[in-house]
Amino acid sequence: MPFDPASIPPRLVDAARNRTLIPLVGAGLSAQAGPEYPGWSGLLLDMRDRAVHAGHLSGDEGVEVATLMGRGNYLMAAQALKHSLPLDEYLSFLQDKFDPSGVHPMEVHRELFRLRAPMYITTNYDRLLENAYAWEYGEAATVVTYQNTVLAQQRLLDGRQATRPLIFKIHGTIDDPDGVILSEWDYRKLIHSSPGYRLVLSAVFLTHTVLMLGFSFADPELRLLLETHREALKHRNSPDYMLLPRDSAGPVEVHRLREDFGLQVIAYDASADHREVLDFVQYLADQVPA
Repeated sequence: MPFDPASIPPRLVDAARNRTLIPLVGAGLSAQAGPEYPGWSGLLLDMRDRAVHAGHLSGDEGVEVATLMGRGNYLMAAQALKHSLPLDEYLSFLQDKFDPSGVHPMEVHRELFRLRAPMYITTNYDRLLENAYAWEYGEAATVVTYQNTVLAQQRLLDGRQATRPLIFKIHGTIDDPDGVILSEWDYRKLIHSSPGYRLVLSAVFLTHTVLMLGFSFADPELRLLLETHREALKHRNSPDYMLLPRDSAGPVEVHRLREDFGLQVIAYDASADHREVLDFVQYLADQVPA
Protein backbone atom coordinates (compact mmCIF):
# COMPACT_ATOMS: atom_id res chain seq x y z
CA MET A 1 0.00 0.00 0.00
CA PRO A 2 1.21 3.59 -0.58
CA PHE A 3 3.19 4.95 2.32
CA ASP A 4 1.52 7.81 4.18
CA PRO A 5 4.00 10.70 4.69
CA ALA A 6 1.74 12.03 7.45
CA SER A 7 2.88 9.10 9.61
CA ILE A 8 6.47 10.41 9.68
CA PRO A 9 7.17 12.39 12.87
CA PRO A 10 8.24 16.01 12.23
CA ARG A 11 11.35 15.50 14.37
CA LEU A 12 12.53 12.74 12.04
CA VAL A 13 11.99 14.98 9.01
CA ASP A 14 13.96 17.76 10.72
CA ALA A 15 16.83 15.35 11.41
CA ALA A 16 16.93 14.41 7.72
CA ARG A 17 16.94 18.09 6.69
CA ASN A 18 19.71 18.91 9.17
CA ARG A 19 21.69 15.79 8.25
CA THR A 20 21.73 14.59 11.84
CA LEU A 21 19.88 11.40 10.93
CA ILE A 22 21.84 8.13 11.00
CA PRO A 23 20.29 4.98 9.48
CA LEU A 24 20.87 1.67 11.25
CA VAL A 25 20.29 -1.09 8.71
CA GLY A 26 19.31 -4.67 9.57
CA ALA A 27 18.92 -7.93 7.70
CA GLY A 28 15.46 -7.09 6.40
CA LEU A 29 16.90 -4.72 3.80
CA SER A 30 19.34 -7.36 2.59
CA ALA A 31 16.46 -9.81 2.26
CA GLN A 32 14.89 -7.49 -0.31
CA ALA A 33 17.82 -8.27 -2.62
CA GLY A 34 16.84 -11.93 -2.69
CA PRO A 35 16.42 -15.09 -0.62
CA GLU A 36 20.16 -15.67 -0.85
CA TYR A 37 20.55 -13.43 2.22
CA PRO A 38 19.15 -15.16 5.31
CA GLY A 39 18.09 -13.65 8.59
CA TRP A 40 19.82 -14.82 11.73
CA SER A 41 17.39 -17.70 12.34
CA GLY A 42 17.66 -18.90 8.75
CA LEU A 43 21.43 -18.62 8.89
CA LEU A 44 21.69 -20.78 12.00
CA LEU A 45 19.31 -23.41 10.64
CA ASP A 46 21.30 -23.61 7.41
CA MET A 47 24.52 -23.92 9.41
CA ARG A 48 22.95 -26.68 11.48
CA ASP A 49 21.90 -28.57 8.37
CA ARG A 50 25.39 -28.33 6.93
CA ALA A 51 26.99 -29.50 10.17
CA VAL A 52 24.63 -32.48 10.45
CA HIS A 53 25.03 -33.40 6.78
CA ALA A 54 28.83 -33.31 7.09
CA GLY A 55 28.76 -35.42 10.23
CA HIS A 56 30.02 -32.69 12.57
CA LEU A 57 26.75 -32.83 14.55
CA SER A 58 24.54 -35.82 15.21
CA GLY A 59 20.88 -35.71 14.31
CA ASP A 60 19.95 -35.44 17.99
CA GLU A 61 22.37 -32.54 18.44
CA GLY A 62 20.81 -30.82 15.44
CA VAL A 63 17.39 -31.16 17.04
CA GLU A 64 18.77 -29.72 20.29
CA VAL A 65 20.17 -26.71 18.44
CA ALA A 66 16.71 -26.03 16.98
CA THR A 67 15.24 -26.39 20.47
CA LEU A 68 17.70 -23.82 21.82
CA MET A 69 16.64 -21.41 19.09
CA GLY A 70 12.99 -22.05 19.88
CA ARG A 71 13.71 -21.00 23.47
CA GLY A 72 15.41 -17.82 22.28
CA ASN A 73 18.95 -19.03 23.04
CA TYR A 74 20.29 -17.93 19.65
CA LEU A 75 23.77 -17.07 20.88
CA MET A 76 24.22 -20.44 22.56
CA ALA A 77 23.02 -22.19 19.40
CA ALA A 78 25.40 -20.09 17.29
CA GLN A 79 28.28 -20.92 19.59
CA ALA A 80 27.56 -24.64 19.37
CA LEU A 81 27.34 -24.51 15.58
CA LYS A 82 30.48 -22.44 15.11
CA HIS A 83 32.39 -24.77 17.45
CA SER A 84 31.14 -27.85 15.59
CA LEU A 85 32.44 -26.80 12.16
CA PRO A 86 36.13 -26.86 11.23
CA LEU A 87 37.36 -23.32 10.69
CA ASP A 88 37.73 -23.64 6.92
CA GLU A 89 34.19 -25.01 6.57
CA TYR A 90 32.80 -22.28 8.82
CA LEU A 91 34.46 -19.54 6.78
CA SER A 92 33.36 -21.16 3.53
CA PHE A 93 29.79 -21.32 4.82
CA LEU A 94 29.79 -17.58 5.60
CA GLN A 95 31.22 -16.78 2.16
CA ASP A 96 28.49 -18.83 0.50
CA LYS A 97 25.77 -17.03 2.46
CA PHE A 98 26.96 -13.43 2.37
CA ASP A 99 28.92 -13.22 -0.85
CA PRO A 100 26.61 -14.90 -3.38
CA SER A 101 27.19 -14.29 -7.07
CA GLY A 102 24.70 -12.47 -9.25
CA VAL A 103 22.90 -10.60 -6.44
CA HIS A 104 22.81 -6.80 -6.68
CA PRO A 105 21.75 -3.98 -4.36
CA MET A 106 18.14 -2.82 -4.54
CA GLU A 107 16.92 0.69 -5.17
CA VAL A 108 16.36 1.22 -1.45
CA HIS A 109 20.09 0.66 -0.80
CA ARG A 110 20.98 3.34 -3.33
CA GLU A 111 18.32 5.77 -2.11
CA LEU A 112 19.70 5.64 1.43
CA PHE A 113 22.75 7.59 0.29
CA ARG A 114 20.56 10.49 -0.83
CA LEU A 115 20.06 11.13 2.89
CA ARG A 116 23.70 12.32 2.95
CA ALA A 117 23.97 10.97 6.48
CA PRO A 118 27.25 11.45 8.37
CA MET A 119 27.38 7.69 8.93
CA TYR A 120 25.52 4.52 7.95
CA ILE A 121 25.50 1.76 10.54
CA THR A 122 24.65 -1.85 9.76
CA THR A 123 24.62 -5.19 11.53
CA ASN A 124 24.82 -6.93 8.13
CA TYR A 125 27.94 -8.72 6.93
CA ASP A 126 27.21 -8.44 3.19
CA ARG A 127 28.48 -5.80 0.74
CA LEU A 128 25.12 -4.50 -0.47
CA LEU A 129 25.47 -1.01 0.98
CA GLU A 130 28.99 -0.35 -0.25
CA ASN A 131 28.17 -1.87 -3.64
CA ALA A 132 25.09 0.34 -3.90
CA TYR A 133 27.16 3.48 -3.33
CA ALA A 134 29.81 2.42 -5.84
CA TRP A 135 27.09 1.54 -8.36
CA GLU A 136 25.38 4.91 -8.00
CA TYR A 137 28.33 7.28 -7.58
CA GLY A 138 31.25 5.50 -9.25
CA GLU A 139 33.53 5.62 -6.21
CA ALA A 140 34.04 3.65 -3.02
CA ALA A 141 32.52 4.47 0.33
CA THR A 142 34.67 4.30 3.44
CA VAL A 143 33.97 1.05 5.30
CA VAL A 144 35.00 0.40 8.90
CA THR A 145 34.18 -2.32 11.42
CA TYR A 146 34.36 -2.66 15.19
CA GLN A 147 38.06 -3.40 14.67
CA ASN A 148 38.93 0.14 13.51
CA THR A 149 36.51 2.48 15.24
CA VAL A 150 38.91 5.45 15.21
CA LEU A 151 37.69 6.35 11.71
CA ALA A 152 34.10 6.22 12.94
CA GLN A 153 34.97 8.53 15.83
CA GLN A 154 36.57 10.98 13.41
CA ARG A 155 33.48 10.93 11.22
CA LEU A 156 31.27 11.89 14.16
CA LEU A 157 33.54 14.88 14.66
CA ASP A 158 33.66 15.77 10.96
CA GLY A 159 29.91 15.40 10.62
CA ARG A 160 28.45 17.12 7.59
CA GLN A 161 31.84 18.19 6.23
CA ALA A 162 32.61 14.68 4.96
CA THR A 163 32.36 14.16 1.21
CA ARG A 164 32.04 10.36 1.13
CA PRO A 165 29.77 8.25 3.31
CA LEU A 166 31.16 6.08 6.06
CA ILE A 167 29.62 2.63 6.51
CA PHE A 168 30.14 1.29 10.02
CA LYS A 169 29.68 -2.50 9.98
CA ILE A 170 29.42 -3.04 13.70
CA HIS A 171 29.40 -6.86 13.57
CA GLY A 172 32.07 -7.27 10.93
CA THR A 173 32.13 -7.83 7.19
CA ILE A 174 32.29 -10.78 4.83
CA ASP A 175 35.54 -9.27 3.53
CA ASP A 176 37.00 -10.59 6.79
CA PRO A 177 34.81 -13.60 7.62
CA ASP A 178 37.04 -14.69 10.50
CA GLY A 179 36.17 -11.41 12.24
CA VAL A 180 32.40 -11.75 11.87
CA ILE A 181 30.49 -11.45 15.16
CA LEU A 182 28.06 -14.36 15.36
CA SER A 183 28.48 -16.58 18.40
CA GLU A 184 28.17 -16.03 22.14
CA TRP A 185 31.91 -15.79 22.61
CA ASP A 186 32.15 -13.34 19.70
CA TYR A 187 29.63 -11.01 21.33
CA ARG A 188 31.28 -11.26 24.72
CA LYS A 189 34.62 -10.32 23.20
CA LEU A 190 33.02 -7.46 21.27
CA ILE A 191 31.30 -6.03 24.33
CA HIS A 192 34.16 -6.41 26.80
CA SER A 193 37.27 -6.10 24.63
CA SER A 194 36.27 -3.41 22.12
CA PRO A 195 35.58 -0.25 24.12
CA GLY A 196 35.83 1.91 21.01
CA TYR A 197 32.84 0.10 19.51
CA ARG A 198 30.62 0.84 22.49
CA LEU A 199 31.92 4.40 22.74
CA VAL A 200 31.05 5.22 19.13
CA LEU A 201 27.59 3.66 19.26
CA SER A 202 26.81 5.39 22.55
CA ALA A 203 27.91 8.69 21.05
CA VAL A 204 25.70 8.09 18.01
CA PHE A 205 22.61 7.43 20.11
CA LEU A 206 23.34 10.39 22.38
CA THR A 207 24.06 12.99 19.69
CA HIS A 208 22.08 11.95 16.61
CA THR A 209 18.66 10.69 15.62
CA VAL A 210 18.84 7.00 14.72
CA LEU A 211 16.45 5.39 12.24
CA MET A 212 16.30 1.57 12.33
CA LEU A 213 15.37 -0.13 9.06
CA GLY A 214 15.12 -3.84 8.31
CA PHE A 215 14.69 -5.05 11.89
CA SER A 216 11.78 -6.81 13.56
CA PHE A 217 10.72 -7.58 17.09
CA ALA A 218 11.65 -11.20 16.49
CA ASP A 219 15.22 -10.23 15.52
CA PRO A 220 17.59 -11.43 18.29
CA GLU A 221 20.27 -9.02 17.07
CA LEU A 222 17.95 -6.10 17.72
CA ARG A 223 17.31 -7.26 21.28
CA LEU A 224 21.03 -7.68 21.89
CA LEU A 225 21.79 -4.26 20.42
CA LEU A 226 19.17 -2.58 22.59
CA GLU A 227 20.27 -4.32 25.77
CA THR A 228 23.95 -3.63 25.11
CA HIS A 229 23.41 0.10 24.57
CA ARG A 230 20.45 0.57 26.88
CA GLU A 231 22.16 3.30 28.93
CA ALA A 232 22.73 5.42 25.80
CA LEU A 233 19.16 5.19 24.47
CA LYS A 234 16.76 8.06 24.82
CA HIS A 235 14.07 6.62 27.10
CA ARG A 236 11.49 9.31 27.92
CA ASN A 237 12.97 12.26 26.01
CA SER A 238 13.30 12.73 22.23
CA PRO A 239 13.17 9.24 20.72
CA ASP A 240 14.91 7.31 17.99
CA TYR A 241 12.75 5.58 15.39
CA MET A 242 12.08 2.15 13.93
CA LEU A 243 10.11 1.42 10.75
CA LEU A 244 8.01 -1.74 11.14
CA PRO A 245 5.18 -3.53 9.32
CA ARG A 246 1.97 -2.79 11.18
CA ASP A 247 1.13 -6.42 11.91
CA SER A 248 4.57 -7.25 13.36
CA ALA A 249 4.13 -5.49 16.69
CA GLY A 250 1.38 -5.38 19.27
CA PRO A 251 0.51 -2.31 21.34
CA VAL A 252 2.27 -3.65 24.45
CA GLU A 253 5.55 -4.17 22.57
CA VAL A 254 5.29 -0.76 20.92
CA HIS A 255 4.67 0.92 24.27
CA ARG A 256 7.53 -0.89 25.99
CA LEU A 257 9.99 -0.03 23.23
CA ARG A 258 9.11 3.64 23.65
CA GLU A 259 9.20 3.62 27.43
CA ASP A 260 12.15 1.28 28.01
CA PHE A 261 14.41 2.04 25.05
CA GLY A 262 13.29 5.38 23.63
CA LEU A 263 12.35 3.80 20.29
CA GLN A 264 9.24 5.11 18.58
CA VAL A 265 7.69 2.72 16.07
CA ILE A 266 6.55 4.03 12.69
CA ALA A 267 4.12 1.44 11.33
CA TYR A 268 3.30 0.80 7.69
CA ASP A 269 0.90 -1.49 5.88
CA ALA A 270 3.28 -3.86 4.13
CA SER A 271 2.86 -5.07 0.58
CA ALA A 272 4.54 -8.29 -0.53
CA ASP A 273 7.74 -6.55 -1.67
CA HIS A 274 7.77 -3.95 1.16
CA ARG A 275 7.81 -1.15 -1.41
CA GLU A 276 6.71 1.14 1.41
CA VAL A 277 10.24 1.08 2.86
CA LEU A 278 11.59 2.55 -0.38
CA ASP A 279 8.81 5.16 -0.44
CA PHE A 280 9.63 6.09 3.14
CA VAL A 281 13.37 6.51 2.44
CA GLN A 282 12.69 8.47 -0.75
CA TYR A 283 10.39 10.85 1.08
CA LEU A 284 13.03 11.56 3.73
CA ALA A 285 15.74 11.92 1.10
CA ASP A 286 13.63 14.48 -0.76
CA GLN A 287 13.71 16.65 2.37
CA VAL A 288 17.52 16.86 2.39
CA PRO A 289 18.83 20.14 0.93
CA ALA A 290 20.89 19.73 -2.23
